[in-house]
Amino acid sequence: ILSSGLCEAQNGEAHPGAELYLTRGCYGCHGFAGGQKTLDTPNITGQNKVYMLDQMRYIGDGRRLGLPNEAGDTTAGMRGVLHYVPQEDVDKIVDYLSRLPLAKPVPLPSPLTEQQKREAQQIFDKIGCAGCHGPNGQSPAKPEYPILAGQTRTYLRRQLSYFRDLARTTGQSQVMEGKIHELSDKQIELL
Repeated sequence: ILSSGLCEAQNGEAHPGAELYLTRGCYGCHGFAGGQKTLDTPNITGQNKVYMLDQMRYIGDGRRLGLPNEAGDTTAGMRGVLHYVPQEDVDKIVDYLSRLPLAKPVPLPSPLTEQQKREAQQIFDKIGCAGCHGPNGQSPAKPEYPILAGQTRTYLRRQLSYFRDLARTTGQSQVMEGKIHELSDKQIELL
C-alpha cells in the first residue's frame, strides 16, 4: 500500500488518514486498501464521507448491529475499535478512504445469464434503486446514501435481507424496507 500511491493525498504528500487507517486496525477487516475485504465486511474505498461517518456513528453507539454469521457479529469488533479511536482520527481516515477509487467488482464465479440480468434490471427498476443510488449504483442522490458499485455480492445480499427483515434499523432503513419488503430471497440474490 505504501508504494502503490494509495497513501498519497492529492498534492502527492502522504495523506494523514492513510497511516491512521493502517495503525488503528481498520485493515484487519477491510483489507490494506479498504477495497480488499476480509471476513464479510464492505468495500469502503471511494465511499461517501457522510455515509461512512453516519455508519461508524451508528455502529459505535450500538444502533447498528450485525447479525451473527460465519465471521461472528462484525459490528461488535468495529464498536471495540471505535471506542479507542478519537473522532479526529476517524475523520481523517474517512477523508482518506473517500478519496480512493471505488473497489472493482469481483466477477461472479458463475456469471448471470442474459435472462437473469434482465430480471435483475426489472427488479432494480421496479423498486426504484436508481432514484437513491444512481443508475449504476455509483452516483447516490444524497451524500448519506451509499455507493453500491464495487460491493461484494455477499455483503449486498446480507444487507438487503437485513433491511427487508427489519434487522437493520438505522439511516434510511424505513425507506429501504418499504421498497424491498416483498422481495424474495431469490430476487435479492439477483439484485
